Amino acid sequence: MPGKCCIDHFGIVYNPDMEHLPLTDQQKQALAANHGCVQGDDFILMSIDVFRETMGVGTEEALAESLKAIEEGHADVEAGRTRPYLDVLADLGKGRKTDHPSNR
Repeated sequence: MPGKCCIDHFGIVYNPDMEHLPLTDQQKQALAANHGCVQGDDFILMSIDVFRETMGVGTEEALAESLKAIEEGHADVEAGRTRPYLDVLADLGKGRKTDHPSNR
């Protein structure tokens, strides 16, 4: 779908247009009562301010770069450009000792 990024394998759905969707009064009240972040059984709703703080994207440029990286990552997954988790973990752990089996 154009303009949408969905990563079903991880249960993550992201739509770049989400920040432009109007919130209901109930959603606004829930965000205000919960410091800008509400988590349900199958969703997380957060204000753009909380998202920016969490993701370290304080500027419009940093936000655009972050969203672009999410979309590029999704394209990589869809195109099959992935590696097994334990291989990546082993590469990250090279030169460090951890208790993970990949470093034994």
